Amino acid sequence: METVPSIARAITSARAITNTQVKKWLDQGYSCDSTDGRNHSAISEASCQGHAHIVEFLLGLGGDPNLLADTGRSPLFRAAFNGHEGACCVCGLRMSSIP
Repeated sequence: METVPSIARAITSARAITNTQVKKWLDQGYSCDSTDGRNHSAISEASCQGHAHIVEFLLGLGGDPNLLADTGRSPLFRAAFNGHEGACCVCGLRMSSIP
């Protein structure tokens, strides 16, 4: 099984991040649904950091907002816990539209 690099760690370490940076990583073979060592996806890390525009971008590319971390926490939980209202809105709207 091929290992796909995770952009979650890169998002965690970035203070400011753009859609262009994320697109570049995805073009290099990274996956928006791959996870880091704690099972945090890129959407989860972007939510936790308050990067609502990145969450929206990754969701638009088909990223899964329901992937849970090793603690059982969703991206929506992580955004809410850290007080990131914008990321909460993006995650909440996407999760509510899933059948």
